[in-house]
Amino acid sequence: MSNTFTGRRFVAASMVSVAALTVATLAPGPAAAVPPAAPADLGVQQPDTSTAILTWSHVAGAIRYEVQVDDDPNFGSLAAVPSTTNSTVNNTFVPTASLPSGDKYWRVRARGSASEVSDWSIGTFGTPAVTVPQPASPANGAPLAQPSQPPLLTWSSSSGATSYVVEVDGDDDFVGASKYTTSSTSLVVPDPLPSGTVANPADYYWRVTASKGNGINSQPSAAFRFIIGPLPAPTITAPPSSPSFELQDIVLNWNPVPGAMSYDVEVATNSDFTNITETRSGITGTRYSPPVTYDNDQYYWRVRARDLDDQPTPWTASLYDFNRTWPDMPQAVFPAEAGLETVAGPIYFEWTSVRHASEYEVWLSTTPGFSEPTTEKCRTAGTTYTPGMFAVNTNGILSPNRTNEDCEPIPGVPNYWQVRPLDRPFTKSGDLPGIQGIFSEPQGFIYDPLQITGMSPSGGQTVTVPTLSWTASVGAEKYRVVIKDKTGGTVENATTYSTSFTLPGTRVLAPADGPFTWELTATSSDGIQSVTRVASFQVTGLLPPPPASPADYLTPLTGTQTDGPFYDAPALSWRTYPGAARYQVRVGAAMDGPGQIWFGHDSNDLFFSNLPYPAMTDTGERLLLPGDYDWQVIALNSSGTPIAYGPETRMTIAAIPATSEHAAAIGGRELDPSFSGTRTPCVPGEVCIVPTTPVLRWKADPRIAFYMVYVSRDASFTNLLEPSNAIPATTNSMYAPALDNRFWTYPETEAGEALYWFVRPCRNAGNCGPTPVSTIGRAQHFFTKTSPKVTGLKSSDPSGTEITFEWDDYFDTNRSTAWLQTQELRPQSAMQYRIQVDDTESFGTGTDLVDERTVDQPTYTAFDRLYPEGTLYWRVQAIDSKGDSAGNGRLSWSDVKTLKKESPRVVLGSPVNAETVAGTVALRWSPQPFAQEYKVELFRNNDTSFSAANNVFSKTVRTTAYAHSTPLPASQTYVWRVQRIDADGNPGPWSWSGENDANPLGRFTVGTNVMEITSPLPGSMQPPNGPVLTWRSLPGAVKYSVEVTAPGGSLAATAETVATAFAPTSNLVTGTYGWKVTAKDASGNSIGATTSTFTVDAGVRATAAPVISAPAGTGIGATLVSSPPSWNQSNVAETYQWLRDGKTISGATGATYVLTATDYLKAISLRVTGIKPGYVDGETTSNVIGATAGGALQATVQPSITGDAISGGTLRVSPGTWSQPSPTLKYQWLRSGAPIPGATGTTYRVTPEDAGKNIGVTVLASKTGFSDGSANAVAVAIPKLKSTTAATLSATRIKPGTRAKVGITVTVPGVKGPVGVLKIMDRTKVLKTLTLVTAKNGKITFKLPKLKKGKHRILVKYLGDATTEGSRSKALRLSVQP
Repeated sequence: MSNTFTGRRFVAASMVSVAALTVATLAPGPAAAVPPAAPADLGVQQPDTSTAILTWSHVAGAIRYEVQVDDDPNFGSLAAVPSTTNSTVNNTFVPTASLPSGDKYWRVRARGSASEVSDWSIGTFGTPAVTVPQPASPANGAPLAQPSQPPLLTWSSSSGATSYVVEVDGDDDFVGASKYTTSSTSLVVPDPLPSGTVANPADYYWRVTASKGNGINSQPSAAFRFIIGPLPAPTITAPPSSPSFELQDIVLNWNPVPGAMSYDVEVATNSDFTNITETRSGITGTRYSPPVTYDNDQYYWRVRARDLDDQPTPWTASLYDFNRTWPDMPQAVFPAEAGLETVAGPIYFEWTSVRHASEYEVWLSTTPGFSEPTTEKCRTAGTTYTPGMFAVNTNGILSPNRTNEDCEPIPGVPNYWQVRPLDRPFTKSGDLPGIQGIFSEPQGFIYDPLQITGMSPSGGQTVTVPTLSWTASVGAEKYRVVIKDKTGGTVENATTYSTSFTLPGTRVLAPADGPFTWELTATSSDGIQSVTRVASFQVTGLLPPPPASPADYLTPLTGTQTDGPFYDAPALSWRTYPGAARYQVRVGAAMDGPGQIWFGHDSNDLFFSNLPYPAMTDTGERLLLPGDYDWQVIALNSSGTPIAYGPETRMTIAAIPATSEHAAAIGGRELDPSFSGTRTPCVPGEVCIVPTTPVLRWKADPRIAFYMVYVSRDASFTNLLEPSNAIPATTNSMYAPALDNRFWTYPETEAGEALYWFVRPCRNAGNCGPTPVSTIGRAQHFFTKTSPKVTGLKSSDPSGTEITFEWDDYFDTNRSTAWLQTQELRPQSAMQYRIQVDDTESFGTGTDLVDERTVDQPTYTAFDRLYPEGTLYWRVQAIDSKGDSAGNGRLSWSDVKTLKKESPRVVLGSPVNAETVAGTVALRWSPQPFAQEYKVELFRNNDTSFSAANNVFSKTVRTTAYAHSTPLPASQTYVWRVQRIDADGNPGPWSWSGENDANPLGRFTVGTNVMEITSPLPGSMQPPNGPVLTWRSLPGAVKYSVEVTAPGGSLAATAETVATAFAPTSNLVTGTYGWKVTAKDASGNSIGATTSTFTVDAGVRATAAPVISAPAGTGIGATLVSSPPSWNQSNVAETYQWLRDGKTISGATGATYVLTATDYLKAISLRVTGIKPGYVDGETTSNVIGATAGGALQATVQPSITGDAISGGTLRVSPGTWSQPSPTLKYQWLRSGAPIPGATGTTYRVTPEDAGKNIGVTVLASKTGFSDGSANAVAVAIPKLKSTTAATLSATRIKPGTRAKVGITVTVPGVKGPVGVLKIMDRTKVLKTLTLVTAKNGKITFKLPKLKKGKHRILVKYLGDATTEGSRSKALRLSVQP
């Protein structure tokens, strides 16, 4: 193996002929180096089947050797041992990897220092075959009882094998066998093995093959056989198997089967299970209650277990049957008297509640046998049904009676009724939902709801005006009046909405046609007709005479405000008019003043109709609307022409009165005004807390046809329970919702809020009292609905795996206490129960819950899940008939119960109690019920705190044993534990919980073996390129780890090898070496180790350091020379490296060195390396020489100035060329040879101050290692500035003796205040010399002297200065005249 040593360079040399090596200094060699000779004396030693020690003699001039091993004599398929070509300085090579069995060829060649190689030398050797492992257990043909005897296979080890391949098959030909690879000598088959049956158990064959890797395998072992038997079938415990055993709540029980993960249940209605009622798989318990109970029938059931591999046992062999019945029968409460009692309004049906009833079906018929054509069927959730129900849509249109609102008795004939319970949520195709219970005893009654009284005239009474009248019937919307003569012929057949009627038309009844009979029938809004009543009368045949005073003609007698208000169309009458053949009445809304508007005539009213009598009662619905109306009579002659008009008369139709005497109770009996017993219903003003959906009642108003019933979640009726297009209504004065309503049971008000209700009276569909919707203060009554909590909660022993929850049947909870308000028995049964289980007391939602289920029996055992360990909280909520997926129908929660689930711990089998075992040991434990898998953990260092740092493995398995795929390291104490993972994935408690746990702690130790070193002897001397380390093989070892420790403590060489020998491949340094060999099993665990030492002396050291000198001085550019060092070894080659301040100078590897500018003020030295093959390189460093500066820098090309040499222009300097490259340059500009402050750049901008002067520049050059130099550029001249002079006179003509003023301005571009001398002249005569100063800014005024009479020419000369040229003004004419 090749090894790298930091900071060292090793070169191989021959152990036997070191002195014969030629001394050489590393320098350019000859054109072609002579290769070393081919290695000789090839030999092979094979102390065991895994080791081949290949040796040869050292070759003079060789620094390394290359070795190849192959099974091809032409070396065309080289083996990797560890690589195809192995390089070493040693004259021994040991392949570290296993070689395939058979003949092997090997060759070696030497390589010189210039990479020249010798010819190959070839040898051969043979490799033994891999030892075949032998199966050990289970014994051949052994049966394995499940689940306590999982298929744990063991076998003997094979020397040097790194892994084993186990084949398992149902046939001994192993075609398509399952294969498993492990590094251990034991294996628990992880895949499911079908178990067969008791009569035909499944047998399996297995064999094992050893592998050394790289395709080096043994032959397969002999095949062994084992037998897998099935789990036993479960034993059923309840219910008892008997066709006569009846039950209502179905609970199926059986005993657990060890090793079963889950169970399957089948329920059928025949013994051969061809008519399946239910199949439930994956039940993770031994108790099953169907979420929806079964129909009444005879049932058979069976159960089977499934093991951890989901393989089923046989079904239970015996037949188990039971009879599901529902014998409970409701008892009629009202009407329920013997015989045919007569029942008036309000009509209701009431009965007693029964267990399991989600709702009830009422049958109502006119035949005692309940023949289908004569029978109506309606369902309700309560124990009271109130006929007369329907709904009103948003247009005020009455809906046809809905399915469950059509049970109305027929008046005047015998009616029969019975009721039966229904148990939902069971459904059956083609039938009404719910298991059908037993009917109550049939009851008969005669219904007389719309009782007609007060008929007048009657008894043959003789009248002049036949105005018929009667008392309003409760619930009647309209009346049918039929008048017949003495022959039975119909005189009149009319329908009216009022309670009186006068014959219309043009003919007065004749006494000769009498006596007359009249029939009266009331009809409700939903079409129910009363018994028809008959009365008789006779007429005088005369009309009332006109009044004496014409003023009284046609004046009203009735229908005025004095005899009102009226609640329906009043009977109008008036005084007759002489000569009138008939009358008409017109009616309109009340108006004051002229222009009265009258209603038109419609088919159902009598407005503008002919009337033979001075009386009329309108038959239509218009005058049912509240308000003030005006009416007037018109008298007509026989031809129909109006002959007189009566006075306009006002009448008032009263508003519809609000309902009153509101009350609520559980049943109708408590609200029945005809009931003679004590009645204490909830009434307004009382706190009303009802335990179930109540029956609502109010006082019936005979003038009201029907009532709309509003129930809302708020007092303003903005949140109605029923949709606005189906407001409940009834002709009854008692109301309980049926199943056609959206809410046929009212929702719970758990937060304490109330439900508000309002009864809206209606005379007909278009004439109702005020609506309560979206109003304030209209609620007539309210109640809080709080159903009883579920009680009697208890759970099974939490130390078991499955938990059974039970509670009181909700029927029993309700019936246990009467409602305090009325002492009525609470009737509710739960349609279903909702149970929640969670690990937090606040309970989550949805998937956050541990479990949530809806069942319809008062018991629950989770069949598709198991619960996690620890504290669990649970509660139950009854669900009434309204229950649906939206959460409606849910009643009050029970109180929360708690339990602490603590499943039994897994019991460990072996190894325990600190046993000493092999590293291939298998861990075994006892099976647990409901286990889906087991988690097994192993920890080193006797760590009973089970810390992650000491975890060896954590595995999840499906058997009750585990053999780790890699052997465990020796010389350690291990602890192990097992945890069951149940069928729902919940981890159970660990097999050991602490020192006080009675369960055994899994503790064991893996033993170790002693190794023996065979060479070299401890402390013996070894060459640096030739040591060979050997030892004896250790049983169970598949490889060895070798570590060679250098004298300083670092690792000099390491190797992983299958052989029992190791030859380092790199040179070793001088010193004492320690080495250690560790035997490892197939998983790399140590199973034995030993150590030893040897000594090496190898190194090159200088006895005298090299010396450097500077014959030409130490300045930059001088050459340093050296003299070589002396060495402790002969024949040492040398390499050179010059150093600057101790760091290498790139490319400076010769014996001499020329100083450069980089060396200035640096310490220069020389390092020499001595090299000898087989020895460690030696290094030595010379004395130090400091580099000094060279001469001054010189300009080889002088600097120069370019640019615009005028004021404002820019000058540039070219620095020239210097004697050393890349010097550092500085600049100084000069004005007439003097430095210009701040002018130190490569450019200079000329200023006015420079005008008339020379501008130059000095360039200064500097560089490390040299003196500074300077050079001047040739100066350039800057021309003077131009000036302009201007003059003005204060006057061009003056008198003698006076003086004129001259104004002078001198301008110089770029100069604010020019200076200099001015001369004022009169032609050539100088009149005055002035000095211009800066402060004047170029301007000055001068008063001329007195001039002589005559003409003068005045001019001004500016003489300039050093920087500015002079100038003169124009001549100015001045005349001096008197």
